[in-house]
Amino acid sequence: MALDLSADSPGGSVELLHDLYSGTSPLIAGQVFMFPPKSPDKQIPAGVQLVKARGKCVNGLPFWSYVKTLRRALAPHLDSGGVAAVHFQNLAFGGAPALIELLPKHPRLALVHGTGLLFAARHRP
Repeated sequence: MALDLSADSPGGSVELLHDLYSGTSPLIAGQVFMFPPKSPDKQIPAGVQLVKARGKCVNGLPFWSYVKTLRRALAPHLDSGGVAAVHFQNLAFGGAPALIELLPKHPRLALVHGTGLLFAARHRP
């Protein structure tokens, strides 16, 4: 699970991620990747690995450059042989396409809600 938000971001997506995948006894075992917190004194939940990728945006050519940067940041942390499924959340942002490129043949679970759904409604193909 990669959520391209900082580890101290508020909101339902982050709360769901922490409820399911982080903490000392997560409900679902998995790898969680987020950006470093904006506040240096913020506590990082157990189970969250921090990655750095600059250039976050949501559309146009700069978006695909950002996806490439994020993919490169995630690649060293992933053991593709040990991944059973990939959970995509906030589909309009860089984490989903970066993981699709890194793990093209893995089973996938997609959860679309909130900002991902709003973005999709505004940006029809």
